[in-house]
Amino acid sequence: MKLHYPYCYGYIPYCYGSIPYCYGSIPYCYGSIPYCYGSIPYCYGSIPYCYGSIPYCYGSIPYCYGSIPYCYGYISYCYGSIPYCYGSIPYCYGYIPYCYGYIPYCYGYIPYCYGYIPYCYGYIPYCYGSIPCCYGSIPCCYGSIPCCYGSIPYCYGSIPYCYGSIPYCYGSIP
Repeated sequence: MKLHYPYCYGYIPYCYGSIPYCYGSIPYCYGSIPYCYGSIPYCYGSIPYCYGSIPYCYGSIPYCYGSIPYCYGYISYCYGSIPYCYGSIPYCYGYIPYCYGYIPYCYGYIPYCYGYIPYCYGYIPYCYGSIPCCYGSIPCCYGSIPCCYGSIPYCYGSIPYCYGSIPYCYGSIP
């Protein structure tokens, strides 16, 4: 049985189903939660247009705003802090520490990031993987960084078409 909570307000623990236009705290929620506002811990499913804190979230989270720790899945057009995130994060803005996966068009601070980061802008320390057309500071970076602009200290790997300051760089720099 699928429960529906349209235009709900308040606290909804152990919620299952579709919850459109929901406001408040939604712990242990499963299902689709469009236009959600508030705290959503342990949420599973699709969460489009969500605003607030979303800890331990699993699934698709497009257009999300706020803090999303321990997030797994697809996160498009996300704004805010996303620590310990795993998965695809296209068009992401904000702070993304310990992120693993595909992060295209990412803007902001990305420490300890692993994976593919095309068209990234900002500060990316301890980065591993392919970083094409990256702009900003990339300290302690390992991997391929084509079309790179900015400061790259302690960088290891192939860096074609790189412009800027590259101290302590090891590898091929065409």
